[in-house]
Amino acid sequence: MSKSLTNRTFPRTVRRGVYKTLSAYLAAMEAKGCKVSNYAGQILRMVVWSQEVGEEELVMVLDRDLGLTDSYTLDELTVAAARFDLYRLDADVAAGLREQYGDQPPGEWCLVAMDPIARIDRDLWVFRVGRLDGGTWLGTFYANPEDRFSLGCVWVFSRRKPVSST
Repeated sequence: MSKSLTNRTFPRTVRRGVYKTLSAYLAAMEAKGCKVSNYAGQILRMVVWSQEVGEEELVMVLDRDLGLTDSYTLDELTVAAARFDLYRLDADVAAGLREQYGDQPPGEWCLVAMDPIARIDRDLWVFRVGRLDGGTWLGTFYANPEDRFSLGCVWVFSRRKPVSST
């Protein structure tokens, strides 16, 4: 693993399965003063909430640190991250990151490497976790297969290899 990648890790452990339903998750978010954008609210309705409590180690990394040198798709990002044993998060873990990342630095936004979720307009989106002057937010960002991300994005990945790839 490159020195620059090692320096950009949280690492942060996120608990999964703490909230078994969307309503329980939203109540926890509201209690902490977290805000959910309209689009994030739409795709949260599609999340399958883990019923088993567990922990997952997450890593934050700059796309350039994965060896990317030009704009890229989410699939290209995923391939680059796998070379460092980093994987996409399950959507419930992505949502849990927002709820559990209360010490996020002001002005920071990070995209969540996850399988994109379709909104009612059928566009695909990933979660975006941020902290602005107005508080902490769970937002979204386009992630259709043809969408390209500009260099300079910060992403959050899991160190856990997905069950489907074992």
